[in-house]
Amino acid sequence: MSAERRWKRRFDDPIPLPRGRQLVTLEDAGTYITTLPKAEHEAAEWQAAMGSLDPGRDARRLEEAAN
Repeated sequence: MSAERRWKRRFDDPIPLPRGRQLVTLEDAGTYITTLPKAEHEAAEWQAAMGSLDPGRDARRLEEAAN
């Protein structure tokens, strides 16, 4: 499956958000997380969620820190 198709893949169960909104795809989730205010975006819970969306992200961060 191409990267673009993975991001467009729908969740089995949408993730409910405040005010009746929902996250329906991985792309929705990634966009939502990256648009959170900085303090929320950097919270451990959201960092873990981002790691789940992009498993290679943590490896790249470690590699960047080592250089």
